[in-house]
Amino acid sequence: VQRGIGSIRQDVNVSISGGSRIEIKGLQELSDMDKFIENEVIRQQKLLEISKLLDSRNAGVDSEKTDLTDVFSSTESKMISASITASGSVIGFKLRHFKGVIGMEVNPGRRLGTEISDYAKMAGVKGIIHSDEDMSKYKISASELDAIRDKLGMDKEDAFIIVTGKKEVASKAIGLAIERAKLAISTIPPETRAVDNRE
Repeated sequence: VQRGIGSIRQDVNVSISGGSRIEIKGLQELSDMDKFIENEVIRQQKLLEISKLLDSRNAGVDSEKTDLTDVFSSTESKMISASITASGSVIGFKLRHFKGVIGMEVNPGRRLGTEISDYAKMAGVKGIIHSDEDMSKYKISASELDAIRDKLGMDKEDAFIIVTGKKEVASKAIGLAIERAKLAISTIPPETRAVDNRE
């Protein structure tokens, strides 16, 4: 515990049966401790449920990174267009039998996709786009979606994740996203997490 004038900072370790030890750093109000611990327990329970679901589906994650930049050569997506104009790339990968799972909630305002995005962001991208999302908010067209599915060799129960940015950065981000997606099938990775005030 670190004490200062009028403040207390507390780090808390949380683990459940079948889960991993998660360290939550930066609790400033001890009165909030129960809420954050409860949220973390719920998060781990949800992630374990997702792991069991994916195992029952015989799900898997392709390690191959596919360059999808040409799919968006005439895109109306301002975000992707701006990235490509700035010499960026669009890179993606397939998640077998993950349809509907990336969008599953693990905490209020957090989904499995958020967990994967947190990993990808460590490479320097702003986030990921995944197939459980509403593509209209990115202005990604139906024909572009069909082209993504075709290039990734997707079946109807598969999902995809894409990122955009400088090629080296995007490639690293996809590698980290692949790593976290694979972990979703088998385990809850031990982590040190900062307090999320949205939870």
